Amino acid sequence: PPSDTTPEPSTASATPQPSTQPAPGSDSIYEIAKATPDFSTLTAAIEAADLVETLSGPGTFTVFAPNNAAFAALPDGTVEDLLKPENKAQLQAILKYHVLPVEVFSKDLTEGLTAATVDGPSVTVTSVTPPTINDASEIINPLDVAASNGVVHTIDAVLTPPTLYAYLGTLGDYSTLLAAIDAADLKDTLNGAGTFTLFAPTDAAFAALPDGTVEDLLKPENKDQLVAILTYHVLGTEVTSADLTLNLKATTVNGAEIEITSLDPPTINDASEIVPPLDVGASNGYLHTIDAVLIPPSDTTPEPSTASATPQPSTQPAPGSDSIYEIAKATPDFSTLTAAIEAADLVETLSGPGTFTVFAPNNAAFAALPDGTVEALLLPENKAQLQAILKYHVLPVEVFSKDLTEGLTAATVDGPSVTVTSVTPPTINDASEIINPLDVAASNGVVHTIDAVLTPPTLYAYLGTLGDYSTLLAAIDAADLKDTLNGAGTFTLFAPTDAAFAALPDGTVEDLLKPENKDQLVAILTYHVLGTEVTSADLTLNLKATTVNGAEIEITSLDPPTINDASEIVPPLDVGASNGYLHTIDAVLIPPSDTTPQPTPAGGSTQPTAMPHGGSMQPAAQPTVPGGPCMTDADAEASVATLEACAARECPDTDFNLKLKDAPNQKGCASATCDDVLDCKKNKNWACGNYHKLRKANEECGAARDPPVSGGACTTELEAAEICVLEALINDYYTDLTCTVPPEYIADLSDCKNSDGACRTAAAGVAAMVAAFAAL
Repeated sequence: PPSDTTPEPSTASATPQPSTQPAPGSDSIYEIAKATPDFSTLTAAIEAADLVETLSGPGTFTVFAPNNAAFAALPDGTVEDLLKPENKAQLQAILKYHVLPVEVFSKDLTEGLTAATVDGPSVTVTSVTPPTINDASEIINPLDVAASNGVVHTIDAVLTPPTLYAYLGTLGDYSTLLAAIDAADLKDTLNGAGTFTLFAPTDAAFAALPDGTVEDLLKPENKDQLVAILTYHVLGTEVTSADLTLNLKATTVNGAEIEITSLDPPTINDASEIVPPLDVGASNGYLHTIDAVLIPPSDTTPEPSTASATPQPSTQPAPGSDSIYEIAKATPDFSTLTAAIEAADLVETLSGPGTFTVFAPNNAAFAALPDGTVEALLLPENKAQLQAILKYHVLPVEVFSKDLTEGLTAATVDGPSVTVTSVTPPTINDASEIINPLDVAASNGVVHTIDAVLTPPTLYAYLGTLGDYSTLLAAIDAADLKDTLNGAGTFTLFAPTDAAFAALPDGTVEDLLKPENKDQLVAILTYHVLGTEVTSADLTLNLKATTVNGAEIEITSLDPPTINDASEIVPPLDVGASNGYLHTIDAVLIPPSDTTPQPTPAGGSTQPTAMPHGGSMQPAAQPTVPGGPCMTDADAEASVATLEACAARECPDTDFNLKLKDAPNQKGCASATCDDVLDCKKNKNWACGNYHKLRKANEECGAARDPPVSGGACTTELEAAEICVLEALINDYYTDLTCTVPPEYIADLSDCKNSDGACRTAAAGVAAMVAAFAAL
């Protein structure tokens, strides 16, 4: 169930109070569940979560008990995974979200009533006809089942706790933390799937920092430092207060360790106490409140091969009065560096406020580069490449020589990391020694001289240092493009994440990685690469660029930056490598069919490629239709997108209401929701009504053609796609429907009599949608 089904707490609601009811039953809540066949999955979950004692002992609980059908409606494999011992904490959080600490009987329910669960997050009664929780789960019979320790109500869907981020938003004492999470671009992480533990500083904890600290951290130029601090408050595994032991050490997402230095009270790093609320279970982990902000130690050295600690500012004498740029400008041995800073338009950055560390190559370091390299880099047309190289010498935080430890890894302002590979002498990346002068304090950071220019990793090598591009790397290897993306160049790579590849139809990635489909894989990958360097600052609305594939991509939005109306550019972006720039995207780009060879399935025959909606399959030109307009491309596109989302069970918040003619849907289903679409009983009338309306509109368009087209004429392939999906729903899924498809219309779909051939081009485009609905 989607995590966004949890409404904001109602200000008008109070915590429910125990109702005056007949004497409680003799059996406990657990015993009632155990004795009820329709609660067998719930019983197994209670036992796996070690909640038998809690729900058997004394109490005044209200349990919203999902029946077996509710658990069965979860995605395949979910229940089995939750019952595994390693997922016990997650299972506990979900079950506790179904339990209130007080008895609430059905007569107590009022619309808008909100109540905190035993684990902290609240549930809301969003309707009383029928009684519904969180707009997601109806209370059904049996209800008001009295137990010795409370009351049980049956519900028809499993409730999902809010995410860590969403839960913080319902409270009043974490506004600074939320602002920091937003500024650090960590909202999606703490709103997404995971098994995190978040130690959440209160507003008072942030207020206790030195004056101006919070304001400075929230500035865009200090984002990397803010990320380092926030990720030091997050573990990648779920830890409850019961798991804490004295001197327990745990590695944070930052890479540095925290330590439990006391249990009475529970304290981290001798600095921050864990205070109520704690052990708050969210859908993606646990939240514990702390009374002081944790500062990552600068002397912590993680294993170089795993996570890396972000260095923090050292305690040093007062900063110098000159900026980093002014120091470089005044130092004769930095004359080449100064020229490079100016050519790269980085004067303002290195003159303005900041807490930078610059590893500054001296003139001899630049002179040691191959002949002509410096001169070429200083040319205006190579500015982007020069910027990437220089930014690879800059850290976003101050690191003094005393902070250096062997193996210390720190991300540069451009993304790729540098590593201290020796301290005798201090050496970066096994390539460049830090020499005198070092620890030169500036007004905006510190400067260390180095004896060799650092080279950023290649695009391919940088992808290998990250954890979210394994599928892309495997595809690059299978396509024999490793040498290209490891070699010299001025590329721009739009890099799909593992999640982007996982969103393709089942089996697509596996097929593409087969040797016999290498040409198709090359065509798709090269559609993600430009031959020139483009940064986010270069993007303009409707900008078109020719890819290495030969086909064009287009920037169809700037807020958020989007390619082909299909794939958003998301962080990390503007990552400078030695051979170009990397931007992350959230969906795989599909090149036009005329540039993509067809894959060869196992059977040897060539089949049409299923084109995900929103790729480069463009709507056919809409002919002029005398006699009145048909459904617009925009409306059709919105409707098909919603159909796809429902097929993937990624239901949007908005009503699922196709924007067709003004006539209402048949039988009053004018505002069917996305849940209705997934409910066979509710959706029958919706499918029939919309199918007939859309078919009628299509036939009207055909009749208005000159000459008329009998049987119907799809005006765009998007309209045709929608008709085809509705037809599949009716014929292949809702087998008990009484509405039928006229034979002449089936013939029209098959023969494509319409002038623009839309049905034929839509057939491949809707294949994945039809398959997804059939799988339901």
